[in-house]
Amino acid sequence: MSKRMLEAINALIFVLTILGTGAIDLFELDLGWTDKAIVAAFLVFVYMLVVREKKVEKVHSFPEKSKRFGRFFRRWYSQSGRLSIFCTDLAWLGGDSRSEIREALAKKGQNLHLYLRTYPLDPVAQTLVQGGAHHYRIKKTIRTTHRMSILDNDGIRSIIIRNKDSGSDEIVFVETDSYHDPYLISLAEDMLEDCYD
Repeated sequence: MSKRMLEAINALIFVLTILGTGAIDLFELDLGWTDKAIVAAFLVFVYMLVVREKKVEKVHSFPEKSKRFGRFFRRWYSQSGRLSIFCTDLAWLGGDSRSEIREALAKKGQNLHLYLRTYPLDPVAQTLVQGGAHHYRIKKTIRTTHRMSILDNDGIRSIIIRNKDSGSDEIVFVETDSYHDPYLISLAEDMLEDCYD
């Protein structure tokens, strides 16, 4: 059975579960089973078109020194699962105002994978590696203005991506997950597999 067929069956079950067959009677429509099947098929079509096929990206924007910035990363990095961070270094996590983010990362232990360009490691990265984090030195041939973090929580993967050359005074991240954009996350994971020596 094709993936499209499975999605259609899933959508039909979802629509019928939410609406129930009594939903048609709710509008006091006197329809035969054939007409009810057509209405159900239409609802499935609308569901798949509007809900299932919609690409969902959240855009986060805030000043780098703001409390919102700190709360966002503390919350994002505190989620359970394997966390991979791809960036130049972790010097941006230095200072007292970033201690909660560092604590969230330290709790990851061996579930933290750091893909960093700068070597030797900055003090934040050194502390995390000493606490069990894995370190991968990014090859000099890898050139990108993007920074990203990927979280894998029992196969449900999420990603946040920043373009450092966006021209904005604020830090802007795009966030999505493997349910809404599996190809982007797979591409990012492939890049991580081949970016270090």
